[in-house]
Amino acid sequence: MNGTRKLNPSDIVVPAGYQVDVFADGLNVPINLVIADTGEMFVADAGVTDGNGKVLKYTDGRFVVVADGFSPPLTGINCHNGNVYVSHRGAITVIKPDGDKEDILAGLPSWGDHHNNRVVFGPDGKMYFGQGTATNSGVVGEDNRWVKRYPFFHDYPGARVRLVGRNFVSNNFLTQSAEDKAYTGAFSPFSVSTKQGEKVKGITAASGSILRANPDGSNLELVAWGLRNPFRIKFDRHHRLFATNHGMDERGSRHIANSPDEFQRIRPGVWYGWPDYTGDIQ
Repeated sequence: MNGTRKLNPSDIVVPAGYQVDVFADGLNVPINLVIADTGEMFVADAGVTDGNGKVLKYTDGRFVVVADGFSPPLTGINCHNGNVYVSHRGAITVIKPDGDKEDILAGLPSWGDHHNNRVVFGPDGKMYFGQGTATNSGVVGEDNRWVKRYPFFHDYPGARVRLVGRNFVSNNFLTQSAEDKAYTGAFSPFSVSTKQGEKVKGITAASGSILRANPDGSNLELVAWGLRNPFRIKFDRHHRLFATNHGMDERGSRHIANSPDEFQRIRPGVWYGWPDYTGDIQ
């Protein structure tokens, strides 16, 4: 595992008439590449290897850092009206043409398993982005390594829900006793149980949602929710919005088996099933 990473384009199989070349190397975690209207090329480094999310620009045959210090993971960048929009943990920051940075959205619920993702701009001039969930399937458990740092964090629905009162048992790793058990309900902090008929209020910045705002970050709105992790979204030429959605894993106190990844057309006001459905299966 030591030494220089091997880069062999012939390892990649492509259709006849196509070929793959090495354009640039020496990058760490290049998670996103965009080309601005000016023709400038920008690359986003997620920052998960060194704790420092970065935006780089291709200049004179190499990538140079134009801004850094973003909270990892940096999940994506986009260009709009001369600005670079940077999505990183809990915030969206604009890099202005003069290099200054401005946080236009902060405090997004991104302290769990998944985060706020890359922004796109819609035909209405609004900024759209996906917001991932805190947990795998709506229940905080031993698989959520962030609990010790954020013990009161949990998922939030996008509309008022009525719980059935089912609680899930796990080892209580927040105590010193190996015999201590935690009983955790849906949309609750770790080791907080729920009762049948209990109501949970919905919020705008819901877990597993598509959100939109003005390009300056004002007027945040909920478009749709019920998606575990809508990592990439895009409008087509007919102004329809689509999203890729990561399926649930077989892990945690409420593990789900055979959950597929999804490609969804996003319609305003729709609940897409998470955490009780996956691929239209309950």
